[in-house]
Parts: sequence; C-alpha cells; structure tokens
Amino acid sequence: MGWSYRKRIKVIPGVHLNISKSGVSTTVGKRGASVNFSSRGTRINNNWVSLFKKLF
Repeated sequence: MGWSYRKRIKVIPGVHLNISKSGVSTTVGKRGASVNFSSRGTRINNNWVSLFKKLF
C-alpha cells in the first residue's frame, strides 16, 4: 500500500495553502465556490450546477 500526505493551512480567511506529496497549491474562495491555482493549472470549483440539479 502506498503512502499519501495532505495538509491544508489557512493563510487568511478565504485563502488556503494545500500541501501534498505531489506539490503545493493555493485555493481562494469558499468551499463550493473557489478557484485553485497549482502547477497543473487553474481549476474553478462551483457547486451551483449540482444545487440546481437537486432543486429540479
């Protein structure tokens, strides 16, 4: 079995530093509505689509 490491550090409210064995990334925003910047690129996390599916 392989090993994994993950740590999330709050820098200021709404900004987190994510550390894992594959690298470091930064997340800005609230959970469900955030932007993640890493060496793999930029990702947008938006859960409004899943909320819309639950309502209708």
